[in-house]
Amino acid sequence: YATVTGIALSGGYLAVITDAATNHIRHYPIGADGVLDIASGVSMTTDFGEPEAIAIDGEQAWIATTEGLIGVDLADPNPGAPKYQVSVPGLVDLSGTVDMQIAAETAYLLNSTYGLIAVDISTPQTPTLEALKSLTSVGQALAIHGDRAYVAGGMTTLVAAKIGCGDGTDDGCGDTVGCGDGAPE
Repeated sequence: YATVTGIALSGGYLAVITDAATNHIRHYPIGADGVLDIASGVSMTTDFGEPEAIAIDGEQAWIATTEGLIGVDLADPNPGAPKYQVSVPGLVDLSGTVDMQIAAETAYLLNSTYGLIAVDISTPQTPTLEALKSLTSVGQALAIHGDRAYVAGGMTTLVAAKIGCGDGTDDGCGDTVGCGDGAPE
């Protein structure tokens, strides 16, 4: 049996990734009545690293693997293989990615080595590193709301960071992440 390492839900789809023993990516449509259609589920495997975290944006699932990002077209009833398998320039290994969210064509990855990673996925075939933000402690969960990224870790850690360039003023909400210059902050 495989161990589930990530799950994501958005709109009419549920997607699940499993551990390195199987490297499975499974996705299932959800009917208008809210019932999961297990019989119509699609399963595929990948040899592009071990799946670490998953997020869904519309009909596109993005999976962070140890080697880069995989994009899966959830609307394709018989994909056979991921639509995209791409490395992220500037990042050699994404091992340790514990959570992932997508907002405004940017994938945000919470990684135990790098901290918070912002990757522009507006051109899926050629993602670009927008920013790296090291964290003082290892995060365990990530949430994006508007122009803020929230990272939780342990019992007492909560970090808020403004995402996007903004006007550079100190608004009391932490450091800015994702200014698009590709340089670590």
